[in-house]
Amino acid sequence: MPLGGLRLENLRCFAQADVDFGGAPAILSGANGSGKTTLLEGIYLLSRGRSFRSGYPNRLIRRGCQAVGVEADVLGTSIQRRVRVTYEKKIVATIDHQAATIREISQLLPLTLMDAGIAQIVLGGAEQRRKLLDWLMFHVEPESWIVWKQYRRALRQWQWALRKGMDGAVWIERMLVGAPRIEASRKRLIAACLPHWHEAFESLFPGRNWSLDYSPGVPPSASLASALQGWAPERATQPLAPGPHRAEIEIRVDGAPARHMLSRGQGKLLSIGLMWGGAHMLAQHLQACPLLLIDDFASELDTQAQARLLALLARGVSQVILTAVTPVRKEETSCKYRLFHVEQGHIRWSSS
Repeated sequence: MPLGGLRLENLRCFAQADVDFGGAPAILSGANGSGKTTLLEGIYLLSRGRSFRSGYPNRLIRRGCQAVGVEADVLGTSIQRRVRVTYEKKIVATIDHQAATIREISQLLPLTLMDAGIAQIVLGGAEQRRKLLDWLMFHVEPESWIVWKQYRRALRQWQWALRKGMDGAVWIERMLVGAPRIEASRKRLIAACLPHWHEAFESLFPGRNWSLDYSPGVPPSASLASALQGWAPERATQPLAPGPHRAEIEIRVDGAPARHMLSRGQGKLLSIGLMWGGAHMLAQHLQACPLLLIDDFASELDTQAQARLLALLARGVSQVILTAVTPVRKEETSCKYRLFHVEQGHIRWSSS
């Protein structure tokens, strides 16, 4: 369900501010320190019940005030929901003025944030690409997500047992139970996303070829059981033990590993494309409208790359809200973005 009207109350530089996104893609422009990222932070607080910049919710409260609040209309095809999150000494959430949980709000408003580190999905290590699958698994296959959490807990307990010279067989058994389900879930998610990822790549990198391969974290010549049972205790502290936590998603562009050949700007472009494709699949599965927040989207992207990215994001089934220091004029893109200017606690709609 897309985001409509939004109200911020005592959120950092905003004493009170209202903005009507109308369920449409939006671009927030303004100088450094004007409050663009703070506005995204308010949306994030609404969906996740916390800040993405600080682990302390009290730091969101405007100086001299006691509480912070964010309220929004979430638009459905036949119904509109009013959601609200406040923090004074604890987080309080409501849906249509009735007590609710943050998870219930996040189901209405599934959200992901893409900031300066987004390029690491492509350019970083395997863990960054696994996080993309974790995000999809959390929303699409929550039962598999629970299994994944249990597997990681068993992995930590097994490593602890090895360091202490104890028998870790019970934890190996639990890992062996969860590993096949995790691998099967990941392969289903990748298969469901591939058409959307291909669409994104062809739009962002016309004329070039790409491929994506998933490799389980177990050598082809060894079973997970035999590999774990033969693991030496002195290696327990090393994150090298085989299993789903060591799986790799190899992305290649024109036959070469993307992480070795793409620039930071190209890595950012492809990473956002992968997130867009995942959100597209997510929307179809959940019958919802995922919200993509992109902070400083123009950074490291040339004018042509920005235009391609704006065109791709606007034609998806997710709602995109992005920030930019330099205002984007309507004549620079044929996409139907709502343009807003942010300036120290004030937000105004821009018609040009």
